[in-house]
Formats: sequence, C-alpha cells, structure tokens
Amino acid sequence: YYSSGISSSGVTSVTWNGTIWSNTSGPTNSIDAIIGDNLPTSADLACKNLTINSGETLTVSAGHSLTVAGNVVNNGSIVFKSNASGSGVFGVYTGAAITGSVTVERYIPANKRSFRFLTSAVTTSTSIKANWQENVSNTTTVYDDNQNPNSGYGTHITGTGGATNGFDTTTTNNPSMYAYTNGAWAALQNTNSYFTAGTPYRLLVRGDRSINMSTNTPTPTNTTLRATGTLHTGNFTPPALNQAASGYSFVGNPYQAPLDMRAVLTASINMNKDVLYYWDPTINNRGGYVTRTLSTSPATNNVISSFTEILQPGQAVFVQNTSAGSPTMIITESHKAVGNAAAGVFRTTNTSDFGLLRVNLQANTNNQWNTIEGTLAVFNNMYSWNTTEEDAVKFANLDEEVSLMQDNTSLAIAMQTNPSSTNELPIRLKNTRHTAYQWKFELSDYNGLTPYLVDTQNSTYTPIENNTVVPFTVNGQELNRFKIVFQSAALGTSDFDKSIALYPNPSKAGLGFYITGVATAATVQMHTVLGQNIPVQTVTNGNMLQVKPTTEVSQGMYFVSITTEGQTVQIKWIVE
Repeated sequence: YYSSGISSSGVTSVTWNGTIWSNTSGPTNSIDAIIGDNLPTSADLACKNLTINSGETLTVSAGHSLTVAGNVVNNGSIVFKSNASGSGVFGVYTGAAITGSVTVERYIPANKRSFRFLTSAVTTSTSIKANWQENVSNTTTVYDDNQNPNSGYGTHITGTGGATNGFDTTTTNNPSMYAYTNGAWAALQNTNSYFTAGTPYRLLVRGDRSINMSTNTPTPTNTTLRATGTLHTGNFTPPALNQAASGYSFVGNPYQAPLDMRAVLTASINMNKDVLYYWDPTINNRGGYVTRTLSTSPATNNVISSFTEILQPGQAVFVQNTSAGSPTMIITESHKAVGNAAAGVFRTTNTSDFGLLRVNLQANTNNQWNTIEGTLAVFNNMYSWNTTEEDAVKFANLDEEVSLMQDNTSLAIAMQTNPSSTNELPIRLKNTRHTAYQWKFELSDYNGLTPYLVDTQNSTYTPIENNTVVPFTVNGQELNRFKIVFQSAALGTSDFDKSIALYPNPSKAGLGFYITGVATAATVQMHTVLGQNIPVQTVTNGNMLQVKPTTEVSQGMYFVSITTEGQTVQIKWIVE
C-alpha cells in the first residue's frame, strides 16, 4: 500500500511501500514521510514530519543520516546502524517530540582487549545487561553458546558478585565497567541499572560474546554494542560536572551524531577551551591517553592517534575546568557536526604559526618498531615557558608513560614560548616494560634554536630534526635521564668547508661536543683564549666525532681547531 496526499499537518506526504516512494523521488525537508514497510536507507533521508507505521522499521544505514524538521511518530522502530565505515546519524533536530523506541549501535573493531570510553545516545527502560550484554550473562567460566544469542553483538561485562549482579562470571570477577565519580573511577555495582543518554563509562571490551572468558588473552573479535530506548534530542547538560578549580569531568556524547567539542567548549563557562583527553585503545599494549590541544591550527594530539575534537556517536571524553572552577556546559543540537567527515578533504591548508616537536616512544613488537606513547611541545610566543592553564597535564597510563616536565608538573602537551639557549624540556619516562626502546622525533613548522636530545647517562647530544631516531637501553634512570635543550646554530668560518659543524654550541660544562662534516681521522685540538692547550679525547660515533675535554673546563670561550684532509678550521666553542 502506498499513497500520496495531504497529511494532518497540511504538508504533502509520501509513503514508502517497500519498493518505491509514492512520488518515486521520496520526501524532502518540506514533505512528510510515512514508512509503510521496512526501509533500510541507501542514502541520506530528510523529511518534514516522520511516521513509522506499526510493525515497520526504518534502518538508517552506517554512513548515512536521518534529518527530520518536524515531529517523529514512531509506532514501529528506528535503528541506527554502525560498522567499520561509520554510524547512522540523526541530524540537527528542531522538532517538538519523538515517540517510540530507537535502537542505536556502536561498532567496535577487534583491535585488542582494551578499555573504551563509551556512552549511549538513548535512555533505556531496560537494563545494561539487556542491551550491551544481549540480555544474557555467563554463570560459569566455561564458554556456553547459549550465552551468545546474537553473534557479532554484545560483550561480556564482569564485576563483583558475578551473575547475581547481572555480570558475566569469571574466576576473579574483577570489574570491567566503571563510572567516573568524585574525581575517581568507581566500579559498576551491577548491570541491572538503566542507561541514561550521555552518561559516560569506561568499559573493557574483549570482543563479542563468543570470547572465551576462561583466559585473559583471548583473540579479540569485532562486536557491536546496541541499546534501545528514547533517543536524546535537544539541549543536554552533563550530570555532576566537577566543580573544582582545574578539575576534570568525564563527558559523553548524548546524540546519535558526531559532536564538535570545540564548539561545546567555546560555548561553555570556566572550561579549558583548548584541551581534550581520550583513551585510545590502539596505543601501546593496553591503550593510553591521548591529549589533544585545540589552540593550534589544525588541532594536534600529543601522540599519533585518530582521535579528534569530533566525538563520534557513543564516544566519551575528559574535559578540564579553568582555575576559576564552577563550570557550566550546555551541549546543544547546533553543536552536532553531521557533515564533518568531508571537511578535512576540502579544507584549505595554511602554514602553521605553531612549531611542533613531537616526542614518540617506540618499542620493537613483532620485529617492527611501533610508537606506543608520546608527548608534544607546541611553540608560539603567545605562550609562556612556565606551566599555565594552556598546558595539558598528563593523565597516568597503565603501561609506558612519557611526559614533558615543567615546574615539577608532567605535561602531555607543553605550550611554550619560542625557546632560548637557557630553556630545557626534561622528558619523563615511566613504567618501562622492555629493555630496548628508541625515541623518534617529529619536527614541523619550527624555526627556533636547534633542539638537541641530551642523554645525561651517556653524556650524548643528538641534534633533533624531523624523523630523528635515537635508540637507547633502559638503565633504571629514565625518570630524569633525558631532556631537550636548545642551542644556536653551529659556529663556523666562511673560508672553509661549510659542512663542518660543532654542536651543541653553547654547551653545558662537562658534556663535551660533537663535530660533523669531517673524516673520522680528523685531528682536534682545543685552546683557551690565552692559548693554553686543553687535552681532549675523541671517539668516533657513527659519522661524527665525539669530543670531551679530559680536564675540567670552566665557563667561557674556547677555540677548537679541526684538521682534516690537509686543511684546518677553527671554531669558537662557548661553555655556559
């Protein structure tokens, strides 16, 4: 059955009969849509008012959107699908009401057994167990097909009391789902409670319910978490925002649509508008925090991650207050970013006004060097070298943790003025699990003094350029072992080969220097300004010469003579 006529609102309506629309072309934002038979969308769908007939289902396919300008009378059901390509989206809604049940999905790939920051876009009248656990729970640690009623859907949620409290039973019943309460993680007491749209959780996702719970190292599987209830529309105020000065709050995306957190923070009061924190499950062994600064253009993460300020449906994130405290945050329909996916492709790129120095920690896994952690320094003269609210504090990781230290504060992102030769950025490394690592540096849009990595244990200086790699072996001193210093360009003369360079210059007393651009058989002599000889020791270090005075030198200027291939050059070396 299908018809074309006048709806109760006085607007022309069209009906889907299972094969075609009654007007062949379908509705528009000024035409009502009636779903008279099941409709899986194959394109975006926009209409004035929307009616779902009893027993029928409108399925909004992954990667497509549903936009309704008026009301939704849902006598059947609406399903927003999710898969590896994306999720179905509900566009900006200005209508008065939505009736009936809506099912939202959140696809989670089989990256690894790891925590995710998740939320629901619907408020349910059924339990967490009935939704994300597919309404079953394991009563023993032995795998049971009966506890996996829908392959590819749901996950195991564990906790104290096991099946008695709606959880899946394990030998330990360790909790796997947490809320963030009063500034700390609090394990969920049971899964018999309901979902409220926008309430965020930290959930350990192992895969779908086919996972064998008798082992801590199961092979992950893809899964889709789904929940059915009342779709949230209109304004949303995150519950229980932390009111403390510089406090952190855990915020979930309340909508079945991408959410622009930059717009949300801009409209908020006493909220840090420049920083977001997210747990990326793909980093390291068990995942790790990613800190994103929004003040650079474009916004930047402290470690390589696909996380952006656009929260996807079902995603949650940490935000921070300013030092004033007492924050206010109201998320509105206008903060949705329904069409954001194409923005990056067509955005005009400009040279950044911000110099970036990314410090990546890499470990060798499966015979390949992979970045597992990192931190970031952003340089612009609008910032201060001291720690301020513009800096992003580091969240503690379960595995390796890398931060830049300023004012005895661990930073995920250090927002710094352009450096001088007296500035330093100590690197703090914690929770090492391997013996061998390497630093890999990324340097972009940076025009300041040359950065060098100092290894205080080996007394080595390494100039940092884009993609510089520095291997090292753990010796237990990594909390205070490494730092980044900034030095002037190497001093040379105009009457000899410009390729010869000495660094760092200036340098700190007791550390020596390197010479590049010479044959390893070069002869090096060092004298004071009064002509007194300073004995030195030279060691070949790759294609460089490492030079160290064998007697203590004080602050001042010295002359270094380098003889190679029958020619001699003299370079001034300054000790601070």
